Amino acid sequence: MRPSALFMDCYGTLLEGDRGVIEAVTHAAARRAGVDQQLLDRAWWQRFRALCAQRTGDAFGAQRDLELEAMADVLRDLGDDVSSGELVDLLEPLFCYWRTAAPFADAIALLRRWTICPVVIVSNIDSADLHQVLPSLPRVAGVVTSQDARAYKPDAAVFRHALAMTGLSPDRVVHVGDSWESDVLGAAGAGITPVWLDRGGAVPSERDRMAVARISALSQLEECVESLSE
Repeated sequence: MRPSALFMDCYGTLLEGDRGVIEAVTHAAARRAGVDQQLLDRAWWQRFRALCAQRTGDAFGAQRDLELEAMADVLRDLGDDVSSGELVDLLEPLFCYWRTAAPFADAIALLRRWTICPVVIVSNIDSADLHQVLPSLPRVAGVVTSQDARAYKPDAAVFRHALAMTGLSPDRVVHVGDSWESDVLGAAGAGITPVWLDRGGAVPSERDRMAVARISALSQLEECVESLSE
């Protein structure tokens, strides 16, 4: 049975990933704090993910605010009390990326020819930032952000919000994204069939022994979805 909707992650899936920007930010932050860049990178990511899990529903916080808070917490723990203005300047390359990220060529090609079912973007991002980059992509049927759902993937609330918007049950939807945790485990936790977009060719691990469809480019998605429907 063909899906009635395709949910798609945005950053890293339709739009180029942020790894280069993250490295630039953590390099600058680590230099001012006098610490190892990888240590700071890992600490910032862990703190940010913890905040995303905590700040849901009535306690929801915008992604921009959580990134700032996470970096402030990490730098403070390292003995660097950065001012709010300095913090914004430090993270500005990341904020700029969210508003200007370029689409992957295979994403544009896919969205232009896709006829199987409507496409809905489901993204961990602030709504205003996503709407800045949407004009660079072919038109989609709908958009759901973490801000709309007041939760962050992999929280099932994000996927439930998208399901409610489309009026579909989980078994009628396929979700594709590049993040194993946010997209694959998040969608599966909501009862949605996931497709893992592994652009980089991840090192073989427990993931490869799980029954999850895996593609290395969006040019493979149509065939993949058709095979899931058999």
